[in-house]
Amino acid sequence: MRLRLASLGASLALVASCATALPSRAGTPWTATDLASLVSTSLAIKKLPATLNPKLTAALPVATSQTALAKYMAPYTGCDALRFPSYATNPRPCYYGDTAATQTLAIFGGGSNLAWTVALDAPLKAAHIRIALFEFSGCASANVIASPTLFPQAWRNCNIWHERLAAAIIALHPFAVLTSSGAYEAPVSDAAWVAAYADQINQITAGLPDVKVILMGSTPIFTKSVPTCVRDNQKNIDRCTFVETTLIKDPKTYNGKNAEPFTQILARDHDVATASGATLIETEPWLCAAGRCPAVIGSYLVYRDDRHFFHPFLVALGPVVDRALRDAGLY
Repeated sequence: MRLRLASLGASLALVASCATALPSRAGTPWTATDLASLVSTSLAIKKLPATLNPKLTAALPVATSQTALAKYMAPYTGCDALRFPSYATNPRPCYYGDTAATQTLAIFGGGSNLAWTVALDAPLKAAHIRIALFEFSGCASANVIASPTLFPQAWRNCNIWHERLAAAIIALHPFAVLTSSGAYEAPVSDAAWVAAYADQINQITAGLPDVKVILMGSTPIFTKSVPTCVRDNQKNIDRCTFVETTLIKDPKTYNGKNAEPFTQILARDHDVATASGATLIETEPWLCAAGRCPAVIGSYLVYRDDRHFFHPFLVALGPVVDRALRDAGLY
């Protein structure tokens, strides 16, 4: 089911010009319409905002930029099956939101799902819902067969994790499951990717027939590090804008064999939702407008590398994600 987000909640005062665009006022959450308007305005920005959040000094080097994400990063949480291989054979989650709650939302997949965990942490704590994050960084959310070429870091464990993931999620009896594939270049055809993703979801829903499944839409993958690009183009940050016709490819692993434009990745999301019966939450309007995705939205530096988000932006995005899930009838 496709979800089109409508304007709900408190209004946002936007102060914008071609030179600057400010984020929401303190304590005033964005609505989806507010954010879409701000994204459009931000595409016209050329000069780096003086109130950039985080500042470039905090954004570079990348290791520094992870400080605010410490409670969510695998070296601290100890549940990412990539860094803790024993959890490939015995998948275990990290808990966020209201960790004492009786209602559980399970989130599973590769590292792209960390973003939605961070964004939903505060809203679901307030809603008294526990988040159980099952993460395997670099291992595709879709149940594709990994190989040394597909995933050289831990390909055997990736396959084992997929085999045992459904049982681990089912054991928690979540009322809902959320997942996102990320805009990855698939190691297989789109049709095979869709089938593999639907298979992973269907394994879970077979044991939880009443569970609600949410598929978060893919988000852009830039061709270079966004903070580095912004640093080098502080009077022309529009040069760092991502164009949706850009091919998504991984030259280190797949060599562009199955590269395709971001627009086709977004179409693939719809196919996965249809094949699996999941509700698709389209995230592209939160990040892009008119086929382009700015590196800076308002005063937020959005990305901490070529695809992962900075903590401040995810916190600001939280109410929009929360509203989208409520509109979808998730809780």
